[in-house]
Amino acid sequence: MDFSFKYPGARGTEYLPQIDVQVKSWRDPAGTGDTWDYSMKARHFNQLAGAFDIPRFLFLVVVPADVRAYTQADDQCLRVYQACYWASFSGVQPAWEVPRDQKVDVEVPKKNLVTADSLLELMIKPVASLEAS
Repeated sequence: MDFSFKYPGARGTEYLPQIDVQVKSWRDPAGTGDTWDYSMKARHFNQLAGAFDIPRFLFLVVVPADVRAYTQADDQCLRVYQACYWASFSGVQPAWEVPRDQKVDVEVPKKNLVTADSLLELMIKPVASLEAS
């Protein structure tokens, strides 16, 4: 996992709520209609698929083709281009039969834009209710 988002529990207790995130950037996005069609290595997919005590998510960051256009920064803001989307594979079987470095195709819903509000929802709502909405 690349990042963990945690809310500190009472003194001496676990961090709850908490999520783990694997981040992938993508310069050449492709998709149909409502989803991005992304290919990732099976070993990375298998770290996300299935049930875990701490929910795990893929954060897919769609970036400009020119690396110099990724961000704009000044003393008032940091803007990241273009957008970040999330996907959960909690109800999906891991692809153990696929060689670790072979690609696995996944769909990332375009409606799952990562925003401050959606990040908070990922942390406090059960994954099943997020996927249904």
